[in-house]
Amino acid sequence: RVEVEITKLTAPSTDGFTIYLNSADVRAVARFADSHYLATSGGLLSLDHSGEVKRRYTTLDGLPDNELTSLAVFRDRLFIGTASAGLIGFDGNEFTGFRFKTPKATRVSVLAATETELLVGTLDGGLFEYDGERFTRRVSSVAGSEMNRVTALPPFASRLYIGTQDRGLLIWREAHIQRVTTTDGLPAPRVT
Repeated sequence: RVEVEITKLTAPSTDGFTIYLNSADVRAVARFADSHYLATSGGLLSLDHSGEVKRRYTTLDGLPDNELTSLAVFRDRLFIGTASAGLIGFDGNEFTGFRFKTPKATRVSVLAATETELLVGTLDGGLFEYDGERFTRRVSSVAGSEMNRVTALPPFASRLYIGTQDRGLLIWREAHIQRVTTTDGLPAPRVT
């Protein structure tokens, strides 16, 4: 069972505050609502058609963390992974926070959207699936899928490839897991 606390995120009072952040480290790019968005080490950047920064979103705008890790567009929303504050949804105007309580997870490392679900890989809670209404752990419940530290999630046809920090590569297909490790020829157990 997955328990997620969902909250509307609001900007704090910022009278007299200025924040200076380095956004040079870009972790992900996504096209959403006729703009390109960049997840960076210094917040979320929105670019105009010429590539200039149109808007920067930070904790002063309601983000719970400026250290962003991943982006994916699913069901008319931009989803944002953070290094320490879980998952964030953005509709173009407002941010919504998704905090994984059971199992506890705060470090979203990778996001991947398919036609039917958003896949959320974390470094401290494994893999979650979101269908737009509820979160599940369908893939994580399959025998042989023990994983906590997900680093990559490329879906391909009917398969899902799951890279992990320390357990090699898992290939999910038709509710079965195949594990590929160093004994199968991987040069290292870390797959990025």
